[in-house]
Amino acid sequence: MIHILESSEDALVAYLKELRSMTQQGEPKVLEARVLLMSHDIPERLFEAWSFRSIVASSREQLDSSLSQKKAATGCLSQLLGLAVHLRKTPKANLKNAMDLLSERVPELLPSEDLLTLLLQHETYLSVEDFLSLYYSELSFVEDSELVWPLPSHVFPYNN
Repeated sequence: MIHILESSEDALVAYLKELRSMTQQGEPKVLEARVLLMSHDIPERLFEAWSFRSIVASSREQLDSSLSQKKAATGCLSQLLGLAVHLRKTPKANLKNAMDLLSERVPELLPSEDLLTLLLQHETYLSVEDFLSLYYSELSFVEDSELVWPLPSHVFPYNN
């Protein structure tokens, strides 16, 4: 199952917190979730209207288990972006019909179940709990200039 959430950062974090609390209370609506991407400052929505469809995406190709995490995520996101572009080009009058026939007309834009399973198995992509703990943790980093000793006396050459 894929959820694409397009909203403000506050609304997305509130949704993830609600998902985490449902899981902690023992009544999860989603058994396992990973956060693949959270983007900021997007000029316009990709999917203009809320909708859902239950689609069984057939496995078009055998996925190699050594497929890198980066290629798997990039492939999945590329397919979803291609789906958004396809739906955007569809006239609104035909949108319902186009959504019903996605698996027949554009199967190459639907991520396969094997690809989604592969992404869920990678520990690189954060679970909801891990994402929220990282989101709320303090940012601590060391600047390169703090690691140089002794401090450089003249950084720029001076021509007298």
